[in-house]
Amino acid sequence: MQNVIILEYTVRNMGLEDLEDVHLAFFADADIVAQGESGDAGSLDDGTYFDAERKMMVTYDDYRDADGPGPGVFAVKALRPPIMWQNTEFSYRNFERSSGGDPETNADKFLVISSGDLDGPSRQLGDWRMLMGWGAANGSLTLAPTEIMSFSVAMFAAADTNDAKEIADRFLGDFSYLDAPNRPSIASEFTLHQNYPNPFNPTTTIGFSLAKAMTVRLTVYDGTGREVGTLFDDRAEAGTHTVLFDGTAFASGTYFYSLKSGRSYCAKKMILIK
Repeated sequence: MQNVIILEYTVRNMGLEDLEDVHLAFFADADIVAQGESGDAGSLDDGTYFDAERKMMVTYDDYRDADGPGPGVFAVKALRPPIMWQNTEFSYRNFERSSGGDPETNADKFLVISSGDLDGPSRQLGDWRMLMGWGAANGSLTLAPTEIMSFSVAMFAAADTNDAKEIADRFLGDFSYLDAPNRPSIASEFTLHQNYPNPFNPTTTIGFSLAKAMTVRLTVYDGTGREVGTLFDDRAEAGTHTVLFDGTAFASGTYFYSLKSGRSYCAKKMILIK
């Protein structure tokens, strides 16, 4: 598979308090210069769009020379989110450099990546930048102190938009986990997803993803730290798994759930409201 770069990012909460309503984002400014174009003019005839089906943002070049289209396409595709796909909400914004519409403050940037809005295709050719954000559909993605969250994206080049779709479907469609020899040691071998919905009444779904087959234990605790139930305690294959938690017999309040395997441990908070 040529012209594809797969990146895995790991985020850790180094503070003493929960980080609530967490959203992640990826920004790209692809200036595509085709054969025959000169200087900065090559970046002034690009267009952008978001492919919601493939969770992919695309910049394409409109230049054509005697040999046909130029380099064509630069794309960024979300591969593995920190939560289950069905609970993930995407935001997408494209900015034309001359418009001056880029968000400047951190508050403005957060509004863009957490809005859930998807811009349509670029209205005209120009010097476009792209911003793709994602988080929990109900704003419930929380990162506890010392907790680690990982996500992966792929960047790749293609001859044209149809070629980009084929690369995404054929090579990246079933991507689940990055397994490379130089993968950072900080990254956990499993990911515990935020429950959904949260808050909930009386049931909620808890998911976890494993890099490889392993024995894991998924446990629920009440607000005092007392164990109130074990949802899973067995060997599971690599991939994403979901477990239903039924809070019918429990009182309203804050609960915690943890996933443990050997020395690896991760915990998250959930709220039961009746």
